[in-house]
Amino acid sequence: MSASPAVQAGYMKNLFERLAAQGRLSALEAADPELVREVAAASRVAWLPVALNVRTVEVMAASFGEERGIELLADCVYEQFDTPLWKGFIGGAIRLLGTDPGSLGRWIPEAMKLVFRDCGSFSAEPSAEAELTVNVSELPPQLAAHGPWLRSLATGMTPLFTLCGRDGSAHLAEVDEQARSARYVLRWKARNQGDGPRG
Repeated sequence: MSASPAVQAGYMKNLFERLAAQGRLSALEAADPELVREVAAASRVAWLPVALNVRTVEVMAASFGEERGIELLADCVYEQFDTPLWKGFIGGAIRLLGTDPGSLGRWIPEAMKLVFRDCGSFSAEPSAEAELTVNVSELPPQLAAHGPWLRSLATGMTPLFTLCGRDGSAHLAEVDEQARSARYVLRWKARNQGDGPRG
């Protein structure tokens, strides 16, 4: 009845192209050659099993350490923003919402829909001054149980701060594996009165 959790092939191909440009794709090829082959063989418009994205997180964590491996993936996400997959989406969001993280961050659920399908239901709302909470429900059981993948989503949200020109952090605040839910908290430095107009 329900569709299989999936990741957008164009996103994965862009990710691997960035890793190759950094000289880091060889680590993935050595650890999981079939993963690299499956992504290379896919059409850009296809949807791939989300297990390929999970395996990418696992290999990056094993090769570079979990924190550094996930940071490298987040850098690759930001570097994708000038590709066809993201360019129109990011440009439209900034034109509509500006560059305040509290406003622009409310489009995180829409960004997740670009990349993932049937991988949970995302919502985002301001929870304090200079703070945004992203809630995820209906996670597939295999994702709700996978700590590194869930933590990688938090790091994957941090390019928001680069887009907004702010210092900030995103972290996985809570996971309920039984309820298949997770909660993320994003915080950033509030602007001072003299910092100019809000985006």
